[in-house]
Order: sequence, then C-alpha cells, then structure tokens
Amino acid sequence: MVRHEKLGGAAGYLAVGLLGAQAFLLAGATADPALPSFAQALAHERWRFKAITLLRIAGALALVWFTTSLASRLRRAGRAHAAHAAVALGAGMLWAATWLTSALFNSLALTFAMAGQDAEAARFAGALATESIYVLTPGLTLLLLAATAVVALEDRTFPRLFAYGTLVATVLRLGLALWDWYGPGNLGVGLLDVALLWIGAAGTQLLRPREAAV
Repeated sequence: MVRHEKLGGAAGYLAVGLLGAQAFLLAGATADPALPSFAQALAHERWRFKAITLLRIAGALALVWFTTSLASRLRRAGRAHAAHAAVALGAGMLWAATWLTSALFNSLALTFAMAGQDAEAARFAGALATESIYVLTPGLTLLLLAATAVVALEDRTFPRLFAYGTLVATVLRLGLALWDWYGPGNLGVGLLDVALLWIGAAGTQLLRPREAAV
C-alpha cells in the first residue's frame, strides 16, 4: 500500500507535467473553435493537436493513479473519513474521465478537419474538447480539494503547512470558479493552475512516509 502511494505521488508530478505541457501547446495554437476558419487552421496545426490529444490521455491516466493513491492515503486516516476519501476518489476519477473525453473530442475534430468535408462538425467537436475541461474542472477539483482539506486538517500525520495550504487552495479555487461563472472574469486555462500546483504538493505528501509527516 505504501509503495502504491509513493508511486501515486510520482504519478501526480507526471500528471502536472503532462497537463501543463498540453496547456502550453494549446496556448500557442491559432485554431479556435469560435472562428469559422477553425477546421482549416486545425488541419494546418494537426501535429500540435495530435500532441495535445496524447498529452491529455497520458495525463488522465497519471491522474487515475494519483487519485487512487490519494484516496488510499485519506482512508488510512480512519473510518470516520471513509466518506471524504470516497468523495476525493470520485471527483479525481471524474476529472480524469473529463480529460479523456476531451481527448476524444479533440481526436474527432482532427478527423473531421483532415477529411475536409465537415467544417462545422470539426468546430463542434473542437468546442466540446475545450469547453468540457473549462466547465467540469472547477467543480470537480473543488470537491477534490475540499475532501482532502477536511481529512488533512484532522489527521495530524499531514503536515500543518499542507493541511492549511489545502484549505487556502480550496477557498481560492472557489473564488476563482465564482469569478469565472458569475463575474466578468474569463479565466480559461488559468483555472487549472491552482489545481495542478496543489496536485504537485499532494504528490510530495504521498512520497513521504506517513509517520514522518508530522
């Protein structure tokens, strides 16, 4: 179990690197589903978007391992926190599934664009590839953070810095989500930053022996 958790910590680092890399590639792309020229631009940048698709798939698989390891670590805090561990597990798995679904839509958009026959289908698939991440990430990562914060604050084997840092990240994540949903903000990919940074911090905790994390 301990070895699985340590490997899960490494998987967390890997997920951050892979998903961060796809965000970097996406930021430099010119293909935008909001534009009529999306299919043509996507076909021109096909290798960039193929790389983005592969990075999302690999990042999602790394997230699965990280999430199962984190849930295992939370369950070790005691039966009183079994429900919190289940919430963290469910949220993390759904978030990984969101990335896989996004990769699928990205692949479909590429297929339509390369066929050169259905530009509107390519735009629709491309929009789903992007918006599925933007729409589902805030709520799912908020659940993941909140469930972990509850356990970390009560289980003294988690360092206090990590426990309170997770609480702050939860509040910050909620504020950013509300700003994006109801305010004038359009945070886009930037909404991933807090969650990815926190996964790196949580991965560090999984790499540490439980009894040493005091």
